[in-house]
Amino acid sequence: MSFRVDGVLDVGRAKCSLRTALLSTYQDRGYRVVGNSNRTEWLTGFYLPFGDGLAHVQPIIHLYKCQVAQLATRVGTAPEVIDQAGSSGFWVGAEDLLDLSFWLYAGGPIRHERSYTEDELARIYGIREQLNRELLDAVIDALMGGVSAEQIAADAGLPIEIVKRLQSLLTSARWKHVPMFERVV
Repeated sequence: MSFRVDGVLDVGRAKCSLRTALLSTYQDRGYRVVGNSNRTEWLTGFYLPFGDGLAHVQPIIHLYKCQVAQLATRVGTAPEVIDQAGSSGFWVGAEDLLDLSFWLYAGGPIRHERSYTEDELARIYGIREQLNRELLDAVIDALMGGVSAEQIAADAGLPIEIVKRLQSLLTSARWKHVPMFERVV
């Protein structure tokens, strides 16, 4: 990892940091912060511990993204809200599955500014085309349940490389988890 004085500010991380400062201000005034992270994000490490992972209570942390969508349907959320792609909203075109595809390609979070070749972008978009919310959650659940990557790849129709990279992502994300979560589930 390198630091460049003339480097581009990571807009997503900067916005998340600003949100954290705002939430801290409310917390200091006696409010409680309710988080909206879910199990899919938690297990993959697809959150910032002192950003969107920061909350007094996380009422849906035990639900996979597809289960959150099912819950939203049951409580009457408009279909156009449920069906839209998950996104941090930090930049135009942000989409969780595409961002996660970059992570899967790179073997983890992108930690520094870099450029991608057209071939690399084609591979990343190829990963994205193979994923959807339900499939991702099913693969994560199977990995967490101890099913082999080979069996999951065969059952899900995914390349073994994607399943193994997701398995590695789950393993490397464990450093972010707080012990409380293990008791909640």
